[in-house]
Amino acid sequence: MKNFDHLATSWDTQEKIDRANQAAAKIIRELPVLKSKTALEIGAGTALLSESLYDFLGDIWVMDTSVKMIEVIEQKIEKKGYSKMHAVHGDLKTMNFNQSFNLIYSLMVLHHVQELGDFFERVSRLQLAADFLITFDLFPEDGSFHNFEAGSHLGFSKDELAMYLSRAGYKQVSYDRALSIRKSNGFEYEVFMSVAQKKNGF
Repeated sequence: MKNFDHLATSWDTQEKIDRANQAAAKIIRELPVLKSKTALEIGAGTALLSESLYDFLGDIWVMDTSVKMIEVIEQKIEKKGYSKMHAVHGDLKTMNFNQSFNLIYSLMVLHHVQELGDFFERVSRLQLAADFLITFDLFPEDGSFHNFEAGSHLGFSKDELAMYLSRAGYKQVSYDRALSIRKSNGFEYEVFMSVAQKKNGF
């Protein structure tokens, strides 16, 4: 996965804050009863999405592979008194959580993941039957979102994502447009929200 250390201190632009707020509003609308839920954000960046959800959730773990992003999160936790937020440096391959999570979510992370099957299987191990997995990412695009950078997935169709989810023990509950991102190339890219629920027997 791409290293974002050099972007950490300048990550919190108004555009990204607005995007996180939009995504949080979508999650709250989809799952209005969140107060007691234990959550994990994967690829949290500076935890903008988890900040937007903070008052609606129980304990929140925010995980990122960037040391610098985690440092920014830790500063926020101390400065803003986020007693329910816990920052962890690592990824699904390196972290050994001794608990399950009622809700796992990510915002614009999937298209950076190389081994998607392994990713979803590892996520599945962290959830019990009826728990929810919410992902925000790109609808299929031509590669221009990341300037045709090698290693990035070109978005995900409903059927492709449902396939990965099913193999990992999830049922795709919904897959709908959530927001859009305008890039410096002048194009606007549509972002979906996928809601999946862990099935019995996995």
